Amino acid sequence: MTKIAVPKERTAGETRAATSPDVAKRLVGLGCEVVVEKGRWRQSVND
Repeated sequence: MTKIAVPKERTAGETRAATSPDVAKRLVGLGCEVVVEKGRWRQSVND
């Protein structure tokens, strides 16, 4: 199984994410394990 990690950005003011929730769902559907750092997408949506 392939494991994919989606970390939070550490640079101040950076709001882009390496992937989106929709893409993560598709990757899981293809058999990947997707691990998202807590708060990753909340940061993107709120900014």
